Amino acid sequence: MRKIFLCVLFCLISTFAFSADIYCVLNDDNVRVRTLPSTGADSKVIAKVSKNQKFKVIAFLDKNVRLDNSWDKWYKIWLDESKVQFGWIFGKYLDIAEKDSVDCLREEQEFFDEILNYNLTAATPFHAMPTQESVAAFTKGKTPVRNDKVYMKNCDDEAHPIEIDHFVYAFDGGEHKVRGGYWVSTKITKSVPNAFGVKIGMTLDELKASFERELNHSEYYENLYSFSCVYDVFSDIGFHFENGKLKEIGISTDALGN
Repeated sequence: MRKIFLCVLFCLISTFAFSADIYCVLNDDNVRVRTLPSTGADSKVIAKVSKNQKFKVIAFLDKNVRLDNSWDKWYKIWLDESKVQFGWIFGKYLDIAEKDSVDCLREEQEFFDEILNYNLTAATPFHAMPTQESVAAFTKGKTPVRNDKVYMKNCDDEAHPIEIDHFVYAFDGGEHKVRGGYWVSTKITKSVPNAFGVKIGMTLDELKASFERELNHSEYYENLYSFSCVYDVFSDIGFHFENGKLKEIGISTDALGN
């Protein structure tokens, strides 16, 4: 139970991934590279890097924190690609030139938030996970339409897997899946208001035109167009097409993986 609770807590952190090659340059000496995006006891210093060193950025946490008298984000970098070694650096100590790529990530996350939180409330801007309070308000007085149970491996007793309830609640335009009071996934089957003009029934070309570009980490396979806008936490928004028309939008840790 403790492992499940810790997993849920981890999912409250939004992490963005870059699809293009984005590089940072260190602006100070003896900058610590850590195993985790924090200065806590569990975040070990694995290296110290120097001013003007250049590294590839993998991702960043979209939440400013205060450290060393500055508010900034934590960035995940390739410390040594040949050894598949990466670490975290506080944003105060690096400069990123390719700002447009970061803005594109934010645009996709804005759509993610807007669609997901059509009748729920996000914890913060650019943080798609709905608050537990808004989930409770949405489900209050409602009866789930079904329970999509999930079974997890029980390390203490492999013969008896852990059974987890995933209750599905319908609304006019789709459904939300909830586990233990926390949001799990959303499926949209009717058009809901959004600033990008994405509508059920549009073609794939019309969908791409709504964003005026190819989406990051996007792919189209067997009537499913998906893109990744969050790294390590939520992976995809999935656009499911039928007969060339958008039928439904799924948001979860894997596209339409309800």
